[in-house]
Amino acid sequence: MKAIRVSVAVAVVLSFVTLSVTAGLFNIRVQVKRYNAGGLARESNGDFISNCTDTNGAKLVAVVDDLNSNIAAIATVDQCGNVLCTNLTVTSNCSQVGSNYNGTAVGVAGLTFSSSQLNGTGFFALHGSVNRTNPTEIASLHGKGEVVLCDTNGDVLAGTVFVTGRFKPRRNCDH
Repeated sequence: MKAIRVSVAVAVVLSFVTLSVTAGLFNIRVQVKRYNAGGLARESNGDFISNCTDTNGAKLVAVVDDLNSNIAAIATVDQCGNVLCTNLTVTSNCSQVGSNYNGTAVGVAGLTFSSSQLNGTGFFALHGSVNRTNPTEIASLHGKGEVVLCDTNGDVLAGTVFVTGRFKPRRNCDH
């Protein structure tokens, strides 16, 4: 096992430029509960996406630098994989990854998230593999994590984030 690092600079750059490579984008599904003075509410991908855009077909994704790295950000992308906004940026990471000879890796990570509206932590267990003909390309990534986020208005969000596989842009995109 070796310690790994996340390039926060990538996540920061993503909020200013359009991402043109989809190898590091992975679909996620968010299932969290929002606890506030008014009671309990469930939130999902749509709630996170609507904080960013009303673009039809927008998706919530995890941005991953490489297989030996971990999640660098959670972002909303259009159907072609262009970043519309960065929902959460990973500001620190404490993680371990183990790789075997055939390009698969299993890792766990404690992540600290930040945005203009949310701050918090998460613990993720992920499993992935690289493309055998191009080891710089991530072929698969799956797993889940538990998150606790605090909203600037005092609400607490707690729940699970599932990494469900590689993001695939729609046909006729320039990727």
